[in-house]
Amino acid sequence: MLSKSQIMRGLQCEKSLWLLKNKPELRKTPEKVQGNFEQGATVGELATQLFPGGQQVSFSKNGLGSMATLTRDLIENGEHTIYEATFIDKGIFASVDILHNDDEGWHIYEVKGSTKVKNAYIKDAAIQYAAVRNTLNIASINIIHVNNKYVFDTELDVSQLFTIKDITHDAIERADVLADRAKELAVIPKLEDEPEIGIGMHCSNPYPCDFSKYCRAHLTKPNVFHLNRLKKATKYQLHDAGFITYQVL
Repeated sequence: MLSKSQIMRGLQCEKSLWLLKNKPELRKTPEKVQGNFEQGATVGELATQLFPGGQQVSFSKNGLGSMATLTRDLIENGEHTIYEATFIDKGIFASVDILHNDDEGWHIYEVKGSTKVKNAYIKDAAIQYAAVRNTLNIASINIIHVNNKYVFDTELDVSQLFTIKDITHDAIERADVLADRAKELAVIPKLEDEPEIGIGMHCSNPYPCDFSKYCRAHLTKPNVFHLNRLKKATKYQLHDAGFITYQVL
């Protein structure tokens, strides 16, 4: 079974997924990324104020199954808003940032600290939908992101701070393909040998990889990535052609 974040990691780089499962001690989280995690947590907490009074499904030491069971119990008991609602279906584990029920049905809300909806967010939400669709009637799938036009006055207004973007059509359209891809990725961590995947543009797209230092251990100083005025893609092209280092004359 893979979590949503592990599937997203595997979509970006299968080697990174293998390393996460087999050599996690090599993982080095950049300070910038850690800062993004902390910022994201703050944004997520603020976004819950858009749907106040909900119940939180906290991480459980008893395992993912107990979190999914608690979610099911909350739904059966008539809870309308659940934070971090957890589902497991067909080998996919996913937690929904905000799950809200009204007369139309259940609505998925994924919270992001960005000021726009990125392609990776739609994939993220599509994986969530794949894990939830066999359990609940999903009326809509949405991204909550920061409104960069909001101007803070004397008191924070979360209804103005955030923008809600409906991505239902795009997420549903991608769900089947991503669910099939998740099945393929589930095999990767079980492989005996590390996948032979070199560094490339995928190392930072859509997210900076926390195994980057390990994968770049072969680079000398100076190396082609220290060259100024060259596009990142050009640097990788030079690297792939065998031009690793250079000498200043």
